[in-house]
Amino acid sequence: MQRSDPRIAAGIVALGAIALLIGGAFAGLILEGAHDLRGAASAFDLYLLRVVRFTLWQAVLSTLLSVVPALFVARALSRHPRFFGRGFILQLFTVPLALPAIVAALGILALYGRAGYFAAIGGLGALLAKQIAAANVIAYDDLGPEALYALDLMAFPAVVIIDRAGRNFHETARAQWRTP
Repeated sequence: MQRSDPRIAAGIVALGAIALLIGGAFAGLILEGAHDLRGAASAFDLYLLRVVRFTLWQAVLSTLLSVVPALFVARALSRHPRFFGRGFILQLFTVPLALPAIVAALGILALYGRAGYFAAIGGLGALLAKQIAAANVIAYDDLGPEALYALDLMAFPAVVIIDRAGRNFHETARAQWRTP
């Protein structure tokens, strides 16, 4: 008698969970449509059928174009531990992990500009507000006080907390002034 591979059993369980998820979604649609047949009949409009057909066709093609090459890559990675380009392929797998941080950093740069993010020492924001000669809205006027402003400043004793190189004042100061 042959022993079954636990990976196959895990795959069958995962396939069953996916089938249950998809079947549950279809069952919910059928039950919802059974309550009001007029609403279900409106779903068979010719335009909506074309939209659904296009969406399903796009999903099938996207899945095939993603899964088929992935099977070959997964087989090559598992069966051939040393082949040309293996390290590059593994590094490409880390790109989606880094992209959110890159997008966030670019967003902060777009919001705060190249100078950096300012902070007042000791919570002196109310006193610093008196040093603003003019404030002109640059973007997002509909946000009111949260819009982006170009400030004309007189004497503005603020500290650059995050500079354009991404250095954080608090971390730099903590490292520099740490006592052994």
